[in-house]
Amino acid sequence: MSPYTAVALCGAAILALGWLWVSFAPDGRGRALAEWIATTAMYLALASWFVGLSLDAHAEGRTALLVPFGFLMVLFSAGLCVSLWRTLAFLLGRTGTADSATN
Repeated sequence: MSPYTAVALCGAAILALGWLWVSFAPDGRGRALAEWIATTAMYLALASWFVGLSLDAHAEGRTALLVPFGFLMVLFSAGLCVSLWRTLAFLLGRTGTADSATN
């Protein structure tokens, strides 16, 4: 198993646990924090999955796959950066307008 696959599986597991927590937790700061952590885990899983696919396509010389996988890798990596920034801002109490990831 490649390291990118391991990171993607860990991110998916954290996403699933966060999804269950958010589904059954009452409204509040803990639920909002779980939303942001689960959102970050989702982008981590998707970004690492497409990093692995992009590297595999590059190693095999398959340019037709490298272009869409690279685009999705950049897209989900940007989402990871934004969600990580918003999670840290939430932890520091600088929420701005959105108090949760689902607003």
